[in-house]
Amino acid sequence: MSPYERILATGGWDKVITLWSLETEKPIHVLTGHTGEIHALAFSPDGQLLVSSGAHQWEYQDSEDGSTLRQGGAYAVRGNGDGCVHFYAADESQTDTTAKVWEVKSGKNIATVGHQQKVTEISFSPDGSCVATATGKRVNLWCTKTWKSIRMLNTVEVESLVFSPDGTLIAIGGARDEPTIQICSVGTGQHVAELSGHTSGVQSVAFSPDGSLLASGGFDNAIYLWDVETCN
Repeated sequence: MSPYERILATGGWDKVITLWSLETEKPIHVLTGHTGEIHALAFSPDGQLLVSSGAHQWEYQDSEDGSTLRQGGAYAVRGNGDGCVHFYAADESQTDTTAKVWEVKSGKNIATVGHQQKVTEISFSPDGSCVATATGKRVNLWCTKTWKSIRMLNTVEVESLVFSPDGTLIAIGGARDEPTIQICSVGTGQHVAELSGHTSGVQSVAFSPDGSLLASGGFDNAIYLWDVETCN
């Protein structure tokens, strides 16, 4: 939801993003352009921009019992209200690897940035000068004035990420196989600390308002509080 304009952004399998007025409960803009499902959405701190990412295209499978599913493939399972379970396969060759920048007031697509893989997480810095996009084991930092790359961070498989309140640090929660938290300097890209404790993917990370504490929640049903200064 936009922090100021009372606008809600939604997106899904139909590859469309809708901006809704919470006052009238009606659409303001319908944003099209992604070629895959809408995977992530993030408003800028001032609410003037929205960044979105696409992902897979899903194709209906003929076999509803799953007998033709290929090993190692990516699938989604849905019930369509007919009492049956239906399988959908991700078309890896048609994955949307873009992040698109939209002007909320006009609904215009003002920039598109490409990646090598689908963008799984998006986060704005608190001052809005930078946006982070996560793809696999990389975090890309982009300047929001030019939409050119500032730097790239090599990290763990990203499950979650967040900027510190002063924008100098970024905390990255690792996925299932690497359930650690890495804290990196935004200015230099260097790793500042690595926090271990979770036994499964780190689903969410959040700094306290003064930046002194970091909270993390994992798929292991555990919540940790970390002292950022001492990193323990």
